[in-house]
This record gives sequence, structure tokens and C-alpha cells, in this order.
Amino acid sequence: MLKLLAILTCIAAVSAASDADRMSDREYRQQARRAEKRHKALASQPTPPEWRAGAVWRFVTTPPAGKPKLEVITFRVTDESGVSCLGSGGWKDVWRKFVVLEGDARFGPIYQVEGRALQINLSGEMCDAYDIIDGVLTGGEFTGRRTTFGLGASTEVVGIVHGSLMRP
Repeated sequence: MLKLLAILTCIAAVSAASDADRMSDREYRQQARRAEKRHKALASQPTPPEWRAGAVWRFVTTPPAGKPKLEVITFRVTDESGVSCLGSGGWKDVWRKFVVLEGDARFGPIYQVEGRALQINLSGEMCDAYDIIDGVLTGGEFTGRRTTFGLGASTEVVGIVHGSLMRP
């Protein structure tokens, strides 16, 4: 009987979902379509020559007001293949590994670059808990956004990310 009551409670909770919740789903789908369109435009442009194997890049995350201090991560770009269980989201899904030179990125950070679009998965070796930097390369500079999300967790914007070439 208790099991049946729990099932009926779940059904009632789902049925009682507000129009605002349904609107969020619709807005999410619209946002995903806009992101895919933006990605296609950036992917069609040439990758800046500053982004290449052996180059050293520094990424600084500036959090929203009231959140913990900024975080600095420095990587050396490699051509070594990486693997992610993150869905492609319009990307070709060709991941490469980084060598961490500075900062807290202990879960095998990886990246994929298509044209000027760059996506970094700081949690490359983990599945179902993601820490993603997504943005645009312009010469020796990068601007993007860092978000976390995963199985059973909401999407949270961790901050704005600025990157720069430290050593070609």
C-alpha cells in the first residue's frame, strides 16, 4: 500500500507541474537550437593559428557576485586523443587531452575545437557530473562561460571565462 501511495504521489507531482516549468523546457529547447546555430557559424571559420599543440593557455574564471574567488587553470594543448561521455550537442565529438600546468583540474581535462568554437570539459574522465567551459577563440584570446551540470543536478553558471595564450 505504501508503494502504491508513493507512485500516486509521484504521478500527482508530475501532473501538477506548473506552466512555468513547461515553459522552461520550451525555452531550454529554443536555447539549444540557438547554441547549435551559433556553433555552426563559429565552426565554419578557421581555427586561430595560436591554438595548436604545444601552446600554453591560461583560463581565468570570474564567478558571479557572492560566489567563491576566481580560478586560474593553465594548460598545454596536445593532439593526444581524449574521450568524453558528454553528448555531442552539434559538435563532431573529437576530443583531445590537455596537460595541466597550474590549477585544479584533476579529472583529465579535455577539449574539442571546431573553427573558432572551443569547448573544454574539465571533468573529462568523469561521467554524469560535468564542468564545461564553452566559448570563442579570437587570435590569442578566448571568451566563454563555465557551467556545471549532471545527473540529478541543475545547470549552474560558475562564471565568465577569459583565456589567453601564454606561450606559443
